[in-house]
Amino acid sequence: MKRIQQVIVNLFALVTFLMFSYLLWFHGLGLAEDFIATDDFEIELAPLAFFLATMCILTIVVLLNHIFSDLLGKDPNYSRPTPRENSATVSSAENAEQSKRQ
Repeated sequence: MKRIQQVIVNLFALVTFLMFSYLLWFHGLGLAEDFIATDDFEIELAPLAFFLATMCILTIVVLLNHIFSDLLGKDPNYSRPTPRENSATVSSAENAEQSKRQ
């Protein structure tokens, strides 16, 4: 059930970032056409919009990787760790055993 929930959440995030990248890219095109810059330092805003759209696209690639790994059942494991997997629990249990032996 958790795996299905994770796929649904990742698909929602994927659609959100697709929309963000699309809107940012076309907003950057509009900024570049009008030569829009900041008032004080006269820094053009179009490269910033293109940079943010590119970062959204990289996030989409990461989300696709997570979605495919969830669908194929490879990684990550969303189950709760067993006491043997939790190193803090193992080390405290081993310390307790060693103190009892002494």
